Amino acid sequence: IAICDVVYDDTPVLGEFSIQKSGEIRLFDEESQDFKTNIVPMADIEFGIYAYEDIYTSDGSGNIIFSEGEQAYTIITDENGRATQGNIPLGKYMVKELNTPDDFIKSDDIIIEFSLEDKKTNAEGVYYVEQSVELINEAYYPKVRTTASDKSTGEHIGIIDENAAIVDKVELEDLVIGRNYTIKGRIYDTESGEALLDDNDIEITAEAEFTADSENMCIYLEFTIDSSTLRGKDITVFEELYYDNKKVAMHNDINDTEQQIHYPDIHTTLKNLSDGEKLIYPEECVNLIDTVDIANISVGDKYVLIGEIYDKSTGEKVILDNKEIMEYREFTADKNNLSVDVGFVFNAVSLESKDIVCFEYLYFIDKDENAILITKHTNLCRLFLMKYRHRIYLKFLTYLKFPKNRCHRLKHLKYLIRQRFPKRLTYLRHLRHPKLPRHPKLRLQMLNLHLRKQVTARLCL
Repeated sequence: IAICDVVYDDTPVLGEFSIQKSGEIRLFDEESQDFKTNIVPMADIEFGIYAYEDIYTSDGSGNIIFSEGEQAYTIITDENGRATQGNIPLGKYMVKELNTPDDFIKSDDIIIEFSLEDKKTNAEGVYYVEQSVELINEAYYPKVRTTASDKSTGEHIGIIDENAAIVDKVELEDLVIGRNYTIKGRIYDTESGEALLDDNDIEITAEAEFTADSENMCIYLEFTIDSSTLRGKDITVFEELYYDNKKVAMHNDINDTEQQIHYPDIHTTLKNLSDGEKLIYPEECVNLIDTVDIANISVGDKYVLIGEIYDKSTGEKVILDNKEIMEYREFTADKNNLSVDVGFVFNAVSLESKDIVCFEYLYFIDKDENAILITKHTNLCRLFLMKYRHRIYLKFLTYLKFPKNRCHRLKHLKYLIRQRFPKRLTYLRHLRHPKLPRHPKLRLQMLNLHLRKQVTARLCL
């Protein structure tokens, strides 16, 4: 009987762990005017490998190698973002990211387990268990949300003024605490998409520098613009967030209604309610109707439209019986563009030989029921002029139903006078007076001069 000694080398099965660490880099591309994201390896990132449970020796002695929660290993990524650790006793571990650059969001902790069931054999015939992980850190992408409003109204409806103010509420999320940021704002014409310029052809901007003391902050930007050139238009406010002179976030949606301000416009037509003409007579009861076309207002908001009568020659309000001639209409806008009628009834006898105009004022009613003037129409040269007694014959001679030829128009006038006022034929001599100029236009001017002095307003009734 031969007896042989056989020696077995009980080499424990160990684990090998590797990690590939990358991060998102977001850069602003000037050509596309948008951000592009690249994945790049992250070097010098430190990870700790902790015992998720008690780790025992493999010889069955019950000896503990690492207690639960104890840090077993530390690994650091190289320039390629890779780190490895070998000779890890079998068991369950937790991998924690120990240092994360400020630009990135820290990766979640991960659980790995080295089990004998997963053993492999290497080239030397040695058993091992392999675990590998790939982690990609998302970068901090600050988010920008904005709400633009007119400073006077507190809403998206703006006032027409040479020094109108816009307040832009900029809500920022996912900031890095302690960093110094700069928020910049610009104003664009919503329809054309072009930047608004001031009187010196320089873009209208506003900016604010701040240090983030919280991940989420609210910053206010204020712009001053001449909105008198923006009647009937919309503007949109754009915002850009910078860190270390690099653009890190922006909000530039031209169609975002929260970023827009609407500027109203009004056009008016004043006429005599009785005949629809732009002429009244010095009578005891005169009815005028002022039709105001209002454009670019906000649906659902409340408004008040006020009309006032002014003396054109003096620019002062017309006072009758110690009262101003003023009427108003309250309404809630059911569409962006609409027409509103304002009526006037007054005694015009004392206004003979005067020209009058109507001024209109549009007020916005805010949430506190305050009336805020947003636009007005007070141009003496542009408004319709109501003309009285000393002008009526010019209207009579240029009435639309008369022949276009001036000579034929004179004949037509003679006919009307004969038919309506047979007792006033004496004034027909002015139409053929030998001292009147031969030229039809000059003869009309001279004729009107005589008529103003001698014929009463009843001729045109």
